Amino acid sequence: MDGRIRILCIAPYENMRSVMYAVAKEFPQIEITVYVGDLDVGLEIALKDFHNDYDAVISRGGTAAMLRQKLSLPIVEIPVTPMDIIRAMRLAGNISNLFAVVGHASIIERAKNIQSLLNIPVALFLVDGEESAMQKLKSMDAHRYTLLCDMVAYRTAQKLQLSAILITSDADNVRSAFEETLRIYSNHCRLQEENRFLRKLVWNQVHNTVVYTPDGELFFSTVSDNSLPILNYLQEESKNHDEEQNHYLKQINNVLYHIRKHHENLGNQEYTAFYFSESRVSSPDLRRGIRFLSLADAKEKYNDSFYNVTNMIQWVKEQIQQFNTSDQPVMVCGEEGTYKEQVVCYLYSESRWKSHPLIVIDCYLLSEKSWNYLMDHHNSPLAKNDCTIFFHDIDVLSPMRRYQLVSSLLAMEVCKRNRVILSCICGRNQRITEEGLDITERLECLNLFLPPLRQRMLQIPELATYYLNHLNTQLEIQTIGLRNNALNVLQEYDWPHNYSQFKRVMRGLALACPGKLISKEDVTEILDQEKTVTFMGKYVEERDTPLDLRMTLEDLNKEIVKRVLEEEGGNQSATARHLGIGRTTLWRLLNNS
Repeated sequence: MDGRIRILCIAPYENMRSVMYAVAKEFPQIEITVYVGDLDVGLEIALKDFHNDYDAVISRGGTAAMLRQKLSLPIVEIPVTPMDIIRAMRLAGNISNLFAVVGHASIIERAKNIQSLLNIPVALFLVDGEESAMQKLKSMDAHRYTLLCDMVAYRTAQKLQLSAILITSDADNVRSAFEETLRIYSNHCRLQEENRFLRKLVWNQVHNTVVYTPDGELFFSTVSDNSLPILNYLQEESKNHDEEQNHYLKQINNVLYHIRKHHENLGNQEYTAFYFSESRVSSPDLRRGIRFLSLADAKEKYNDSFYNVTNMIQWVKEQIQQFNTSDQPVMVCGEEGTYKEQVVCYLYSESRWKSHPLIVIDCYLLSEKSWNYLMDHHNSPLAKNDCTIFFHDIDVLSPMRRYQLVSSLLAMEVCKRNRVILSCICGRNQRITEEGLDITERLECLNLFLPPLRQRMLQIPELATYYLNHLNTQLEIQTIGLRNNALNVLQEYDWPHNYSQFKRVMRGLALACPGKLISKEDVTEILDQEKTVTFMGKYVEERDTPLDLRMTLEDLNKEIVKRVLEEEGGNQSATARHLGIGRTTLWRLLNNS
């Protein structure tokens, strides 16, 4: 140890000051300053002299306990031993053999030891300050006893003119305190050195490190710029005690953060540490059609889904559980409007891969730039590890792109490093498309088929009831239900757009019929409106975008075009391509008033 150890000593009585200085001569490595004071006086002294950079504080009894609460320095208590109390008893024996020990908890504990070991009858009275001592001495029949007191009780007894003996500490006790202080200081120096070493390692590592207290307060950070938006996100995430996910991909503005979450215990409290790196995204176009979902995002999407609110997930739940025991890729097949992404969110959130992000690649929306990013960029989703990667409607890709993608998945062993899920849109009475079958065979996929609504006609009353109940809570309406003949009409309808269309129809009925039973005529009217929806509605149906079906056919098509155009950033060529119409038709729909 370099230099001398500076110790502040608070002696409860004058004689201890002399003992402390005498014993300190045995320890050349220490330098002491001794003041006489007890409890509040001792605390005042310590706080007043705190600026002198002491390494530790030594005191006794209640004063030591109070200093521990107020000071950050190590506080070493001069022990009160059973021998100290027995010595006081010997001294008081000339007065009476009926003893009462009055003092702080540490003295009372030692007196209990004497009772049990030596079978000496001693009355015990716990006090924790001058006011407490005054009340206790007034309430007890103090004149019956010879009082053996700590300094506070002794001073109070003198004020009340009671017989009292001060329990003192001898040189051995003071020596023990000095030795304990040296041991604590040595450990403290070692821990400081380890802390400096670990901090150096942390500062030199590639990843940034941020640690939050259990209350969400910043405890440690290697981030130089405290204004970064990522810190606000991490602070909120530190309060999330969901242990299911510990890896995140989070995009904020044009920066993608790769985040790992870890919990560490310090004392009896759990701190949350985040380790993260960042990569710049030069242009939003690079990630068009590519989304990064956390476990919380996926759960929220599923919880709000038609599959959840109607309990439809039970139809495929057993199969999903079986699939989640395997590492093989999964192909999800279903007609348009069967909400494949909602099922994938459930598949992901129930899997062992849920501790890492879900990456959704919407093949409808991939631009030329985002396709090149996916295939060639060093930070492409294909370069990730331990993620779930979902290729939404892979069959819409051109034959050349499908071939390139599958070849890359195989060559880069993406399916071995990640959980890969794909989906394709089946035609009527198809369980899988030719394109989907080819990919399934090449990647050795498991196949999950989502049945169309027309194959579940017997469940329509149940689905309608569940979804109306959901709408009653969401729309602040109270639709009573459907008449039997209304349900019959729903069961006779072909539902070409499946669950997305059913959801849209039920929402329209709920809004049109608040507070009443939905009739056959109500259902017939809204289904007639449905027949005006053209093939372009498919684009928005898959994406849960509500439309006002009371519009004319021309206005409805125009609204769909406007929404797709907005999503494509005003690119008319991309909009026409995604909708399968010509530029001339697109222009007419946008400009015809």
